[in-house]
Amino acid sequence: SKVTLKAGADVLTVTTVRGVLGLAVLFVWLRLYPRPALTPRATWISLGLGVLFAGNVFLLFKAIEVIEVPIAILTYFVYPLITGLAAAATGLEKITWRGAVAAVVAFLGLALMIGAHPTALAVAGIVAALAAAVCRVAILLITRATLLGTDALQITWYSMVSSTVLFVAAAVATLNWQPPATLAGWAALIVLSVAITTGIL
Repeated sequence: SKVTLKAGADVLTVTTVRGVLGLAVLFVWLRLYPRPALTPRATWISLGLGVLFAGNVFLLFKAIEVIEVPIAILTYFVYPLITGLAAAATGLEKITWRGAVAAVVAFLGLALMIGAHPTALAVAGIVAALAAAVCRVAILLITRATLLGTDALQITWYSMVSSTVLFVAAAVATLNWQPPATLAGWAALIVLSVAITTGIL
């Protein structure tokens, strides 16, 4: 992501290309290895999750664009902790005292790490990474509450369809096309798009 962004691409173009290429890979995979169809309800929920997924991907790439990659990723990866706390608060899961202590220590560690590099940080990058984490938490909790036992690959397919449609629509509406200016940037974008999708498979 950072290589592509440093090569002159903007976040909307990166997320749009990533979505289109990812959908192509997933489409081929689902044709080769068909999965059970979703119910209409599960399909609509999955399409709705795509809106959150679009926010998750866009905000994470925005954070990577603005701040150092390790800090963006570490900040984003508070989502398992937030998920556990939110699941406990909503009654989906129970939290033990050990889990609560681990969450507090992890948040303090994140605060310490972020505070260690105040001159290298842009508040917008931290906020974007945290917002991406919140989108991820919402996706996980909604999936857990409404789609338990549903085929995960089909959920991913429909979520990617709606998120990619949003990215393409935003790019067309804003006449936005700012691809990488170098071959290395394009290579990184293609590898990123294919690797993330094949990681799901």
